[in-house]
Amino acid sequence: MLDSHPNREQLFSNIYGEKIIVNIEKNCGYLGITIKKHTKVSTYTYIFLLSLILSMLLQYSNTFVITGVLIVVFYVAYIHLCTILEENITAIKGFGYQIKAKGRLKDSSIFIPYAIVQHIFLNEVIIKNRVIFLATFLTKNEKGEDKLVPLFTSTVPKLDCLKILYQELVTLHK
Repeated sequence: MLDSHPNREQLFSNIYGEKIIVNIEKNCGYLGITIKKHTKVSTYTYIFLLSLILSMLLQYSNTFVITGVLIVVFYVAYIHLCTILEENITAIKGFGYQIKAKGRLKDSSIFIPYAIVQHIFLNEVIIKNRVIFLATFLTKNEKGEDKLVPLFTSTVPKLDCLKILYQELVTLHK
């Protein structure tokens, strides 16, 4: 369990068993939650290994093998480069929620005004043969339509971590 300091960081694991670092910053009417995937291997290591394998294949293989290996290499590089590494929520009481996702090549950001968030809850979601939990905002737009906005969909923390994050978000939203 996280202690009662206004700025705190702790190591958890997500539903896939990967380590994630959760950082919570609180101040008067401000809440910042950052979840980072804990990666040990750098991009340079992947590039070095891939170039080493490719150079060995160019020396000792034919065109079909090189083509197959290039397809696999590009697929692994694509997966590695397009993975979201960090998700962040910045909440200011009475103003709104800024939700960011950062990857190696792509960043995304959305803003949700404080007034349209009706509820914050932990939602059970069934994916394939698993039940996972996601922190979710229930929002209502100007037309009166309800919309669910799931949080931390890339880092996917386990329930023990989500309970702490939920408590922080609900405390600020009251």
